Amino acid sequence: MCACRNCWVVALAGGLLVSALAGVANAEQAKIPIRIAAAQDARSDASPESATSDPKMTLRGGGACDTPALCDGDANGDGLVDPLDSGAILARFGLDPCAEGTCQYDVNCDGVIDPLDSGYVLARFGVCNPVPDCSTPGCTPANDNCADAIEVFEGDTPFSNVGATRDGPDDCPDADTGEFNTGQSDIWYAYTATQDGFVLISLCNDTDYDSSMSIYSGTDCPVGASLLCSDDDCGLVGGPSELTADLNMGDVVTIRVGGWNNGDFPESEQGTGTLTIKTSGGPCCVGHTIPGCDEIGVGDPAEVEACVCDLDSFCCDVIWDDACASFVELFGCGSCLPANCGAGNGDCCLEAGNGSPGCDDEECCDSVCDFDSFCCDTDWDSTCAGLAGNCVVCGGDGCLPPDCEACCFVDGTCQDLVPGTCVGDGGGNQGEGTTCAGGGCEGSSCPDDAVGDCCDLAGNGTPGCDDPECCALVCDIDPFCCDNAWDDICAGEAEELCELCAP
Repeated sequence: MCACRNCWVVALAGGLLVSALAGVANAEQAKIPIRIAAAQDARSDASPESATSDPKMTLRGGGACDTPALCDGDANGDGLVDPLDSGAILARFGLDPCAEGTCQYDVNCDGVIDPLDSGYVLARFGVCNPVPDCSTPGCTPANDNCADAIEVFEGDTPFSNVGATRDGPDDCPDADTGEFNTGQSDIWYAYTATQDGFVLISLCNDTDYDSSMSIYSGTDCPVGASLLCSDDDCGLVGGPSELTADLNMGDVVTIRVGGWNNGDFPESEQGTGTLTIKTSGGPCCVGHTIPGCDEIGVGDPAEVEACVCDLDSFCCDVIWDDACASFVELFGCGSCLPANCGAGNGDCCLEAGNGSPGCDDEECCDSVCDFDSFCCDTDWDSTCAGLAGNCVVCGGDGCLPPDCEACCFVDGTCQDLVPGTCVGDGGGNQGEGTTCAGGGCEGSSCPDDAVGDCCDLAGNGTPGCDDPECCALVCDIDPFCCDNAWDDICAGEAEELCELCAP
């Protein structure tokens, strides 16, 4: 569908537009910009579905709009609503709003580019409001149907399946349930292999909805059985899709890009993204399914690739697997440190964070960012600094996730320790992925209706136990006992901690 930028119609005649423009002596005087900022918590624990939703926008006075095409009525995308937008629309009267590059000028979303669009802009001169989400009626993607598949080549192809209908079969089961909820709102592409070998076909880059993807041999429509399909293979549940096909030079495949919807979340099946096709390249320090590498945090990836492939041509001729990735540092071909680790970066140990990606101690930075990539990709914030508190450079014992986990003690203290050390020291291990900085020892409340025996060494099989004081002591170090079930481990902890259960 032709994605428009606003939804309301202001019926002003073209004559009114002409007279109004004539009255504007200086177009610059009509510009009264307001800044728009995307207000979103980059560190939220939102679900995959909510994590891909559009950011909420707030208004702030002063300046011009940060992002072109975020202003309601900003037809030319310069971040202002002014006479230049009216002029841009005037020059396109009568053009098809569904054609590439023209949809943005149908600002009132009525399916035509005409004086009403100019009037719509005129009524908004100087005002920069968030753009409502709407679509021009009757506009669908050019490749909505299998028979209209668009030819694509190696590289990146931006796409949108907004407004698309479905004409493909049920052939790609949901990665979690096995049900056929994928393939909704599908659009179609055709690709011809340029060489023998593996081809990566990926939606991982910039795709903002719960996608699915299938490929089929040839270009017949309707398609036959799929050769391969993908639901959530970019590593995020409810996220983008990726697959690798073993093709011969000249093979033609049809690529179907769709979305997931089980009937309860229709908004999850449509969105925008980038279709990437690669026959070589990828991260040098991580094994992948095509030959060669072209991504590394520190250094020249071309030099790293050449060094590794001189040692083992398999890495550039067949696939760059885990062994190839290990050669990068093992044989001195390059460094797998994140780009922002090492001297010249911010202090690792500042409690509030250093306000920039990465930090100045390579070992600490690498360990923290391996656990939480946000710290090197975006910002070394207070959460990263909390993790770094365990680094030797910050006065810690050097034990960092994922090797160490939050360990809670009866006195209310928390240490990140190896699980065996935690239990040996009399603490309660909080499980994989937990950290003291992440609130791993905040404990759990004893249920008000708990009636099970605290001291039964076999456990009582219900959450919590009948003595509130003992229950609180145990659940402060082992939330499982109150959140799930008071098992034999909880009973053993009660024997150690609670006077009423002492042997």
